[in-house]
Amino acid sequence: GIPENITQNLKNQNIDETKIAISAIIKKVDRYKKLPALEFKKKFYQFLASRGFEYETIKEAFAFFQNKD
Repeated sequence: GIPENITQNLKNQNIDETKIAISAIIKKVDRYKKLPALEFKKKFYQFLASRGFEYETIKEAFAFFQNKD
């Protein structure tokens, strides 16, 4: 039901999904870091997946926080 020109414009925009994902989870990370590593990763992935982020985007966001330590 969305006009083709609108969807085409959105596809052509250079949107950094990883930055958006990082912004979405940044408040949760401190709480999650207190968990065991496997549970931290599971909650991290579940939170972002439940908000519609793709696996690759979630993986990149997770790597950002892993490299931050």
